[in-house]
Amino acid sequence: YLTFMCSSTSFRLKCTDDGLAALMRLGQGDMRKYLNILQSTSMSFPEINENAVYLCTGNPLPEDIRAIVETMLS
Repeated sequence: YLTFMCSSTSFRLKCTDDGLAALMRLGQGDMRKYLNILQSTSMSFPEINENAVYLCTGNPLPEDIRAIVETMLS
């Protein structure tokens, strides 16, 4: 779980390791992007995991990219 505190209010987000990794990849070092992705994903899905992060941001899933590249190379 990720715990956030704003003044006297705190809240927790259920986040998996692959969800955090996806967040780091897509945020590209920009804290505003991290927060925006976290906010939109947490409002759309009960758990922040890799699938949820990619679906919420509209980015293609890594396995989809892999499948496309493999198809093109074969």
